Amino acid sequence: MGLAKRRDESSGYSQILVRQIGGRIYHPLCGEGFLVPPLPQGSVSCFPLPLEGGGQGGGEESLAKKLTTIAKNLRRRSTDAEKLLWRHLRSKQLKGLKFRRQHPIGSYIVDFACLDKQVVIELDGGQHTVNGNRDKERDRRLEKEGYKVLRFWNNDVLRNTNGVLEVIRENCLPHPPLKGGER
Repeated sequence: MGLAKRRDESSGYSQILVRQIGGRIYHPLCGEGFLVPPLPQGSVSCFPLPLEGGGQGGGEESLAKKLTTIAKNLRRRSTDAEKLLWRHLRSKQLKGLKFRRQHPIGSYIVDFACLDKQVVIELDGGQHTVNGNRDKERDRRLEKEGYKVLRFWNNDVLRNTNGVLEVIRENCLPHPPLKGGER
């Protein structure tokens, strides 16, 4: 989908070209499905983004604020699989572990995170079959930061919730020692 970035000298804004595909818009900063004005199918438009820091300094801080705003919007628009899994993870229901949902980590927003155990949980729908390379790069960067990334298909969460919860439990809790020096 070739994205192009250019600077509009008159407004002082950087503009990033975005493309609407299949009724959804991908925006490199805001992510897929971010609320932007509707475009005719297959059309291209520009959405202005302030230069780093919006001209007021603190570029890193302004990115954090943007990510927090986007994360709040994502929490309001959770998928059925995210809602179901959250019912089991919230309020320390899973062995007393605290999970956050749609939580910013670095320049990413992860579906769920247990910060104490440094475990990230991502739920994937059909769009992830197309974006596989992007997901691998994201996982690699999160792992470099010390996080263990668990990925589940939405269908697995909806059809085998207990199995998904067991995998999460196994990756978040310490394993008991082996008996008698077994390996």
